[in-house]
Amino acid sequence: MELLKEELLVMELLKDELFVMELLKEELLVMELLKDELFVMELFVMELLKDELLVMELLKEELFVMELLKEELLKEELLNEELLKEELLVMELLKEELAVMELLMMELLKEELVVMELL
Repeated sequence: MELLKEELLVMELLKDELFVMELLKEELLVMELLKDELFVMELFVMELLKDELLVMELLKEELFVMELLKEELLKEELLNEELLKEELLVMELLKEELAVMELLMMELLKEELVVMELL
């Protein structure tokens, strides 16, 4: 009888051990799922990093283009400045020419007055 009780206890322990093994098996499955999830997350992060790198490259190219545009604008501004200086010079020359023409007209008018007085 005593032996039966002990065997019963052993069977209860084996039953508990089997339950623990089942729990461990489920825990292993959960760990596998977590491992798969981690792999997926790593892939996702890698894709994000690739996208980020592409965006950075595009921004770098855009910055380069903007620098070129800035240089072109500066060149154009210098050219415009030179043109304005030349236009001012031409206007000064025209102003001087107008003054000379006015003097010539005054001289012509004086000469006409003299001629008219003589007549």
